[in-house]
Amino acid sequence: MNGIIGLTSLLQTTPLTDEQQDYVLTIRNSSETLLSLINDILDFSKIEAGRIDLEIQEFNLRNCIEETLDLVAPQVAEKQLELTYWIDADVPVWIRSDVTRLRQILLNLLSNAVKFTHQGNIVVEVSIKEKINDQDIRILFQVSDEGIGIPPIG
Repeated sequence: MNGIIGLTSLLQTTPLTDEQQDYVLTIRNSSETLLSLINDILDFSKIEAGRIDLEIQEFNLRNCIEETLDLVAPQVAEKQLELTYWIDADVPVWIRSDVTRLRQILLNLLSNAVKFTHQGNIVVEVSIKEKINDQDIRILFQVSDEGIGIPPIG
């Protein structure tokens, strides 16, 4: 799937007719959706089996967020939405966590925001939720949008 996504990205940079561009975009979006679904199914079965392992590594948080935003950028542009992010100045640039799981969660939240937002903004906000000690913190990630929302129960 990654090969298909990569090659369609390259194909989009070549001279194509509008119809061909539309086909390539559809292939890419469908491939990304299928890859996400496959990853979710694999993770769900790992969780059910009690075998999910986190891969803790140091990574640049800003790069992680920007790369995730890039994955939904074509759908955002297609719907003419505004996509932004804000990271509080207190949040470290480099963090230790599972970058793959974080990207997967953010992508899921952003994909839902794009799916249910027909006009307006989608914003990712990152801040410190709790300082545990000098080296450990909990980070809060919030994705807000101007979509239809979830109706109150009752």
